[in-house]
Amino acid sequence: MAGGASLKIKIAVPHVIKLPFQARWTIGLVLLGGCAWIMLRSACAGLSDFDVLQAEHLVKLRIEQKQPLDIDTLESASVLLESAVAWNRDNGAAHQNLALVHGMRLALPLRGLVERDEHLNAGLGAALKAISLRPTSGFAYSVYAMAKQMRGDRDATFRQALARAAKYGPWEPGVQSNIIDVGLRAWDVLDEPTRDVVRHTITRALQTQPEETQAFLQARKTLLPRCEDLRVHIAGLCA
Repeated sequence: MAGGASLKIKIAVPHVIKLPFQARWTIGLVLLGGCAWIMLRSACAGLSDFDVLQAEHLVKLRIEQKQPLDIDTLESASVLLESAVAWNRDNGAAHQNLALVHGMRLALPLRGLVERDEHLNAGLGAALKAISLRPTSGFAYSVYAMAKQMRGDRDATFRQALARAAKYGPWEPGVQSNIIDVGLRAWDVLDEPTRDVVRHTITRALQTQPEETQAFLQARKTLLPRCEDLRVHIAGLCA
C-alpha cells in the first residue's frame, strides 16, 4: 500500500453465548428425549415389520405345502397383523395383508351373517387404510377393489381402484390376477373404460405369463363374458 501502510484484516469471531447450567440441562434432556423417541419409533417399526413377515410366512407355508387355508392359520395371521398395526399404525403392508386375510376368511365357514359383515367391513377398512398409506401401490388398490367387490360396492371408487391398480402396477403378476378376477366378476356392471382396463390387463398378463394366465383364465371360464364383448384372444377360450 502507498506510504508503507499495511492492510489489517480483522476476522470476526462469533460470540459464544454462555447459557446458565439449568438451561443447558433442559436442552440436553430435550435432545435425549428426542433421540429416545426416534429409537422407540424405529424399534416399534421393526417389530411391526417382523409380525407382518411372520403372518406372510404362515399363509405362504400352507400354499407351498399345497394345503388349503384353514381357520386356525388365518386367525393366527390375523392376530400377528393386528399386532403389527398396534406397533405401527402407519404400516401399509400390515393393513393391506389384513384386508386380504379378512377376504380369505370369508371363503371358510362362518357363524352367520353378523360374522360375515364383520369380516367384510374390517377388510374394507383395512384396504382403505392401505391405499391411504400407499397411494402409488398398484397392489394396494387391487386389494381395495377386491374388498369393494366382496361387499357388492361396484361404485365409482371401485372402478377408480381398478384403474389405479392397473396404472401403478401394470406388470405385477399379483396385481394382474386381482384385476382380472375382480373385473370378470363385476363385468356386467362395468363401464367401457373399466372394461378396457380389464382387457388390457389380460393382454399384458398373457404376454408376460402366458401359461400361468392361461391356467388362471381356464379356472374362471364360467366368469368370462361373451368373446365378442371381451375382445381378447385366449387360446381354447376365445378365438
